[in-house]
Amino acid sequence: MKNRKIIIPVLAVILTILLYASMNSNFKISRKYSHIDIQNGTTGDIVTIDDLEKADEFIHKINSMKFKKSSIEFPRMGYLYKITFYNEDSADFTIIVSGDKKFKNKLWVYESNESIVKYLKHIIQKI
Repeated sequence: MKNRKIIIPVLAVILTILLYASMNSNFKISRKYSHIDIQNGTTGDIVTIDDLEKADEFIHKINSMKFKKSSIEFPRMGYLYKITFYNEDSADFTIIVSGDKKFKNKLWVYESNESIVKYLKHIIQKI
């Protein structure tokens, strides 16, 4: 019984430290992709960036926005934009833009001090 009283608080402290450490990591896209799809969550329209130079520029801009993990979010309906990154013909990963300055990747929500939506609208108009 004494062991159980010690183990539970120790596990709670370890989990808290791990959660804090993971919350303080920045989001970066670290590889090159053959193309990127940007889907409007309202209209369903999809814009594809298939020029490698433009895809690299897009990734560079996203990486320059300095995102930080802000919370955990479980699946929900609806989004502003969905950005899917492809290696050849298979989707490597997707980020869901759920607010002007935030997006979701897997369970984590990332926030920035810059508008993602404004940048996406700018990119879509150029293509």
